[in-house]
Amino acid sequence: MKTRHTLAIALLLTQVGTAYAADALLAFAGDVDQAEVSQAGYCGERKRVNPDDLARVQVEGDKQVWVFVKAVHRMGKQRSVCTVEREFTPKAGDAYIVRVSYVPKQCNAEVLQAVPSGDPRPVRSVRSERVGC
Repeated sequence: MKTRHTLAIALLLTQVGTAYAADALLAFAGDVDQAEVSQAGYCGERKRVNPDDLARVQVEGDKQVWVFVKAVHRMGKQRSVCTVEREFTPKAGDAYIVRVSYVPKQCNAEVLQAVPSGDPRPVRSVRSERVGC
C-alpha cells in the first residue's frame, strides 16, 4: 500500500508547480470508476472527472470541496458497487489523495495530504449528508 501512496504523491508533486498558487490538487486512488467534484455545495454544479484525469484534478484552494465517488469492486464474477461522498477544505498550494477501498460489505474513503518528505497525512473530512436536491 505504501508503494501506491508513494506513486500518487510523486505524480501530484511533479504537477504542483504547474497549478496556480491559489489552487489545490486532488488525485483519486483505489477502486474509483467515476468521480465528481463540486465547490458549489452538495446540491451545486458538479464537474465529472475524466477517467484519464483521476490523478490530477485542480480545485480552488481554501474553499470547501465535495467529492462524489462511485466505486466498483470486482472479485471473480461478483461485483460490489458503492458510492462515497466526502467534504473537506483543501489548502491552497497543497496536494491531496482521495483513496477509496472496499472492505467486506463496506466502502471506505479517506482523504490524505501529500507530504513531500514522508508518508501522507490523514485530513479531517466528513461524510456528506445525503439530501434531496
